[in-house]
Amino acid sequence: MSYYSKNKLVDDNKNTAWKLALDLVPRESTVFDVGCSVGTFGQELIQRRGCTVDGIEPDISDAQKAKTKLRKVEAITAEDKRLFELFPDKYDVISFIDVIEHLANPVETL
Repeated sequence: MSYYSKNKLVDDNKNTAWKLALDLVPRESTVFDVGCSVGTFGQELIQRRGCTVDGIEPDISDAQKAKTKLRKVEAITAEDKRLFELFPDKYDVISFIDVIEHLANPVETL
């Protein structure tokens, strides 16, 4: 279980990074949430912004929970070579919140 599965990430405090990120996502956009944890951020996008959200999460337990909230979730990392096979769609927004610093090779991954 990840740190993010234990906390409410989005609240109404306008000065949090999560609230600022949420407000940057256009209404009714398609979003690919890299490192979606249990789907909390994606669920907020769905409820508050009317978005369609898919995600990936390497923690299998968290990914299973996210599957109940988001349209499609796979338990893989952003560095997994199957990423584009599993998610061939185009997205309006890709979120990498609290993920890049955990990648072995962030430049190559991006």
